[in-house]
Amino acid sequence: MAIPPARPSASVLLLRETAGRLEVLLQRRPATLWFGGTWVFPGGSVDPGDGDFAREPARVLRRAAVRECLEEAGVALCADPAAGELLGWSRWITPGARERRFDTWFFAAALPAGAAVAGADGETVESAWFEPEAALEAAASARMLLMGPTRLNLLDLQLTHALHGGLARMLVAERSREVVPILPRLVGAPEARVAVYPWDPDYAALPGEGIALRAPPPAHLRRLPSRLALGAAGNLPPPAAR
Repeated sequence: MAIPPARPSASVLLLRETAGRLEVLLQRRPATLWFGGTWVFPGGSVDPGDGDFAREPARVLRRAAVRECLEEAGVALCADPAAGELLGWSRWITPGARERRFDTWFFAAALPAGAAVAGADGETVESAWFEPEAALEAAASARMLLMGPTRLNLLDLQLTHALHGGLARMLVAERSREVVPILPRLVGAPEARVAVYPWDPDYAALPGEGIALRAPPPAHLRRLPSRLALGAAGNLPPPAAR
């Protein structure tokens, strides 16, 4: 069976600090939509109105991220790289075994001063601010449904914020972050599926479509677990000690 192409997409890790604690906006999707019931970051596929993706992919992805954030959260951001509002954070590609695939760039951005998140729209039924650790704990106890890339992005935010000691310092320090494509390889039976990430020592030997990373991988990836059990409670391993 032919592997479906991955659609270019963009999502925003919208961030704020409350009493020194990092919070990120998550939105729950309606049960009637794809990924129904999951909590996700504001985002979606690139639209033709965002520009010519083949000619200027970086610019188009930023426009898509800004548009989706405004449509789904009611928060206006600036797509111009010179403004410094959108920081390239990660890039995740859906494995070929999935029916629908996305090549998603995640951008981190601080909630602009005076901005407020709008109510639910047709693509979300609930929006809430979460500390990354709290969202991960809720997912581990099956009180919240999160996809693998969402979990790893949340853990990355938690660890990186702690490393830099504050949101503003984090966004400045991470401007030089190396964003690399992450294409998980899936192993195991469907009821016990495990996602293996490119920084895992066994990744290169596993079957299926994959994208190898340079050695060593970026430091922010080496702080993350290299495997994740999918679809089970309590399935997020502790961060690797490196």
